[in-house]
Amino acid sequence: MHNRGHLGVTLILLSPILFYLLVNEYLFTAFYATLLALLCTTLPDIDLKFQTKSTILHRTPVIRRFVPNIRHRGITHTIWFAMLIGTLSAGVSTGLLYWNEVIVFLPETQFIVLSFGLGFVSVLFHVVGDMITPRGINPIHPVSYKNLSIPVSLAGNRFANEFFSVLGFLLFIYTMGSTIVYYINFFSREQIMVVYGGLYASILVVFLIYALGKPRFDACAYFIQRRLLNR
Repeated sequence: MHNRGHLGVTLILLSPILFYLLVNEYLFTAFYATLLALLCTTLPDIDLKFQTKSTILHRTPVIRRFVPNIRHRGITHTIWFAMLIGTLSAGVSTGLLYWNEVIVFLPETQFIVLSFGLGFVSVLFHVVGDMITPRGINPIHPVSYKNLSIPVSLAGNRFANEFFSVLGFLLFIYTMGSTIVYYINFFSREQIMVVYGGLYASILVVFLIYALGKPRFDACAYFIQRRLLNR
């Protein structure tokens, strides 16, 4: 999966959390959580920088020594990296809590736990997004080198990437709209959460239909492509 697909998946997962923060008037926390999650979900692909010899990473002697051991979908696509990013996120958030005296956050413990969770889960779902490609990932490398792959879609599949990116954006817009609707007392919090449940159930059904019917979808796409090329 490419970056836009990963960002879309993150927005899909983040939307109900944002709604909770916004309706409880933790506005800065909602903004901070969005930035944190979107940043963390792109971090596993930092290993691609090691594949490009023109980057500053290759011009740094200490780092260059270990470059041959860093490959795409290697150590940065593991549960260990997810835990590292979660811990760093919690550390940064802890420092932010004690640095400011004006901005309203969640209660301290909740804010730190939320930061760890967002960092950890954002990386983890990036890894899961790459697991549904034929190449797969090694989630507990180097403890085990067993490759996990559920070949639902190619990483560069335009439909899959656009589907998740557009869906994530639409859910983000729904979150903003439902917050406004909640504040004007048009719908209750419970009614909005029921809609969230329906939306997530629909996403799961569409994904399962696509995954189980992938050979037919691929055949149809191939047929349409051939017809267009022959025109």
